[in-house]
Amino acid sequence: MLFALEKGFEMRSRKTLIILAASLLLLTGSASAWYATKSDDKKQEQAESTQDAHTDEQFPGPTDQEKEDANQHKDDVVKQQEVESNPQSGQKAVTPVITNALQNDQEIFAGSYVPGVFEEGGTCTYTFTKGSLSLVKTNKGTPNVSTTNCENVRIPRSEFSEPGSWALVVSYSSPKAKGSSESKTLTVQ
Repeated sequence: MLFALEKGFEMRSRKTLIILAASLLLLTGSASAWYATKSDDKKQEQAESTQDAHTDEQFPGPTDQEKEDANQHKDDVVKQQEVESNPQSGQKAVTPVITNALQNDQEIFAGSYVPGVFEEGGTCTYTFTKGSLSLVKTNKGTPNVSTTNCENVRIPRSEFSEPGSWALVVSYSSPKAKGSSESKTLTVQ
């Protein structure tokens, strides 16, 4: 019987111990959840007070005068860069690019453009040379998105005094820009 009493007491102790451990675990979890919620609330309040401290009224955008001054400065920098590239004439130094130079039956075609210049009113000069022989054609430059296109030239084969290798150089000139291309060889038959 003594054994039965000890066993009953031992069973009650275990149950009590399990109930106490579960209660303690539940209480600890609840306290942690409450603390985390309060901590998040404090962080939210701090973020809101910091955001309120930096309103648009304290940091307004630039005034119209400041915007105008900035735009004027940009224009001055661009003009200065153009003058620095060709200081004697005040013209920007450019290098036209020859896009094609070919013969198609009894016609010679050539085309080019001028990068870094977007304007109307410039003159494109196509100069073909072979030894002491030369043939010169001019066309106008026309703006095209971010460059100036030199209109294509179409020259009858009969204007070339003899067949063979001719060197083509395209020059561009305007009040704002001036320059010449690299030479390109064209075979005239």
